[in-house]
Amino acid sequence: MKYTLIKDAEDLRFLTVKAAKCIAEAQFLVVDSAISDEINELVPVNSIKLHINELRSYLSARPDRLPSNIVHISGNDTDISEEEGSIVCYLKGIGYQLSIIPGVNVVNRIAGQNYFPLTIRNRNESFWVCDARFFYPSVKEMIEKIHAVASSNAAMAIKHINIDALRFMATIISIYRHQETPVLVNDFGGGVDCYTLMEIQDRLAEDQYKLVVINPCVRMLKATAFSVEEVLESRLATG
Repeated sequence: MKYTLIKDAEDLRFLTVKAAKCIAEAQFLVVDSAISDEINELVPVNSIKLHINELRSYLSARPDRLPSNIVHISGNDTDISEEEGSIVCYLKGIGYQLSIIPGVNVVNRIAGQNYFPLTIRNRNESFWVCDARFFYPSVKEMIEKIHAVASSNAAMAIKHINIDALRFMATIISIYRHQETPVLVNDFGGGVDCYTLMEIQDRLAEDQYKLVVINPCVRMLKATAFSVEEVLESRLATG
């Protein structure tokens, strides 16, 4: 028997593809708050739907007829709450296996912290998100990751980077990317400028930058301003 907990599911925009598919196939649903009309449209008409507070008593009354698959739609986008933890312990005790599907916000946060590439839905474009505050040139795995991503077609979005780290990364990226590759630079004063990969190695004057995007999509090149939120908007992740 399986219990699937879908996090950050109050809004359809925050569902991963995997989560939406799971809801669309669910025959037994648990909710802990009101869900949007858009998500409700995914729910099969003949499925059973209960509030989380009703689940324990419902299952206790039917020990010989337990559902084989329970899908829990949670609006909470953080770690498992105390209430959810209690339900998880109860379900494990009666034989259920736990599976968690994070929402887009969580996926983006994990990706940004661990240097995983993100794919933009409906377009053949990828972002690699890196928080340079956690970048250390002396760590071999980090250098290998830069080489791997630079050799792909992914746009490289680097947050909170100092000029020395940027020049170091640019040297590696230049091995794989053309010198005229566009680079958008956002400083902490709010200024936005476009350079080439070759230019950022000797023309930048600030010590620290809020966001640097190497090989941005056309939409971002046409924009007059951009931000971290532009890079990490909800359409950037798939499940």
